[in-house]
Amino acid sequence: MKKYAIFGGSFDPPHICHEKIVELCLNELGVDKIFVIPTFLSPFKSSFTAPPDIRYAWLKKIFETFGSKVEVLDIEIKKQRSVYMIETVEYIAAKIGKQSYDKIYLIIGSDNLKDFDKWHRYKELIGIAEPVVISRGGVSSDNYKTIKMDCDISSTAFRDKPN
Repeated sequence: MKKYAIFGGSFDPPHICHEKIVELCLNELGVDKIFVIPTFLSPFKSSFTAPPDIRYAWLKKIFETFGSKVEVLDIEIKKQRSVYMIETVEYIAAKIGKQSYDKIYLIIGSDNLKDFDKWHRYKELIGIAEPVVISRGGVSSDNYKTIKMDCDISSTAFRDKPN
């Protein structure tokens, strides 16, 4: 049986810490594959800076060296709308088929912890995919598996940096 992980986000823009998260998860979770899934538009945001197709192309380029261990999918972008994570997790679970996997992890940043229980169909979501919290700035979780990461870069900081 195989283990998979889903790493979704705006990736607006993607950066070295996103790559580091994938490396850490491949090593520490022992997953067979990580699906990296950029949003069209996050349900928690009202706009994006880089267009979705550009962010998708950037991610494809960043993760091409990972080979078959990482697959970048444009499934949310193709819907041309905000997509709830439960929809994406259900899609991935159906795509790989229940009989072929032992576990699906959902990779989330510790910045999402405060509102995680407000995510659409939250209880169903954690029933399908086990959350794994990527700890930044000392924030971790008592409720979920946590992977500590020492990378203090954020997409927000990139966007907000003066020219």
